[in-house]
Amino acid sequence: MRVQKFPDDKFCAVRVSMTQETETFDRSPRLEAMISSVAAPAQAAVPFYARWSLHPFFRDIGITGMTEFVILVTSMILVSLFGRLLGPIALGEYLLVRRVASGLQPSAQLGMNVALPRYVANSTIKSDSECETYFLAALICLLASAITLGAVFCFKQELFARWLFGNSQLASLMIALSLLLLGWAAQIAVYGYYRGRLQMGRANLLQLCALVFIPLGVVLCLFRTHSVAFLVGAIGLLVLLCSTLFAVPIIVRVMNSRPTNFIRHSAELLRYGVVRVPGAVAASAFFVIGPVVASHYVSVAKVSYFLIGLSILSAVGYCAAPLGVVILSKATMMLAQNRQAEICQNLRYLVSAVSELSVYVCLQLLVFADVLIRVWVGRQFMEGTLVIRLLIVGIPFYLFIIALRSVIDAVTWKPYNTRNVVLALVLFLAVVGAATRLTSGMLLLQSFAGGLVFGLAVLAFLTRRVVERLYDFRFQWRQSVVPILFSMLLGAVALSCRVLWGPEIGVVQVILLEACFALLYVGVLAK
Repeated sequence: MRVQKFPDDKFCAVRVSMTQETETFDRSPRLEAMISSVAAPAQAAVPFYARWSLHPFFRDIGITGMTEFVILVTSMILVSLFGRLLGPIALGEYLLVRRVASGLQPSAQLGMNVALPRYVANSTIKSDSECETYFLAALICLLASAITLGAVFCFKQELFARWLFGNSQLASLMIALSLLLLGWAAQIAVYGYYRGRLQMGRANLLQLCALVFIPLGVVLCLFRTHSVAFLVGAIGLLVLLCSTLFAVPIIVRVMNSRPTNFIRHSAELLRYGVVRVPGAVAASAFFVIGPVVASHYVSVAKVSYFLIGLSILSAVGYCAAPLGVVILSKATMMLAQNRQAEICQNLRYLVSAVSELSVYVCLQLLVFADVLIRVWVGRQFMEGTLVIRLLIVGIPFYLFIIALRSVIDAVTWKPYNTRNVVLALVLFLAVVGAATRLTSGMLLLQSFAGGLVFGLAVLAFLTRRVVERLYDFRFQWRQSVVPILFSMLLGAVALSCRVLWGPEIGVVQVILLEACFALLYVGVLAK
């Protein structure tokens, strides 16, 4: 007999084990009593916490969420800096370049932002040496795409400046746009590799350097040049340099592993990624078509109501974006380890959490939307409260889609998300077409908002069906009934307080009320 102490991440406990010789023997009563006297206290020992630790999954989501939040704040600060330091014309040029670059990203990326982390995560479990081959293949494809696109832009600068920027005199921005796309291409490759290996510390540090420190540093140090083309070009070159420095450990591993089957790995990445490009373009179109079409029928001031609602919807969805970043790699690794049953159980928890929290947030925003608008952008936008509230209704559907789309990409190469997004977009376009013929003014914007929510609802339904079919299970919605009913109760109480306190309710009152509601709701969820 021996007594062993097995330390664990959370607990330390004493275990008793018996060793028996090859020959058999009969235990005497006295020996049995001795064994019992030693084993009983050991079995009755109460584990105690050795140290507190956070699960790596939640740690990765936490640091990714904080990184995305810092990037979001930085983008707002950059807009302010361009406006204050360089003037409205430079600000317009900068926003135009960023908008065009963001619009070109889905096509220039070739779907590698999803394909690379997925295949790297799968190779980490099955064959670690293939990770570097996938990285090299993705890097070459991304750089080739960015260089080809940049060469075309620079060859006919005035032509593409007129097409993309609406003014051939902005031809100097084409070189800056090409350099920015080149820097982003390298960043996507390095970030995708670290994301696939779930090395989220390095991945998020790269994001901070490329999207926070470099842009802020360039603008603060070089704003006296008063050249947007020079600033954007410098940002692109520094992002390329920064990504190269972060890629040094990967390049060392590539040189040591001597990648093989390069053509086959490149073909796998392209087959998986290219078919997802239309889905990425369609997803961007969901938030672009409405304002663009509306601007041809109503004034820009009224279109701003629709844009404010989209900003709220996007901001809430942005909070859930880290889920997709981490889940894609984590689910791929678990599938490679044949842990599908565990994934299904975790999916039920994920869907329950997203559904319950999104309904609560949606109801509270619906009640206090006018207060939020008054504080955020001013009283002059109060006329568009109904349009904004209609878009807020889409929050539960939008968060559901964001939470589960990476789960679909992890299990199959077939572009189910692309098919679903395109179908939902077609339905949205049908609503837009009907609304332009039958309505006008504010009713037109309200119809567009309702059509967008309808498209998101259809997309959420299609996403649920695909997940249930691919993983061969059904979501259990009954366990979310009580939290959702309690969310509705809190929404009714909030509406009563809103009516009781009148339209001039103070911000402090709303914050205190929401703090109380949040504590109550978390308590119910804990139960």
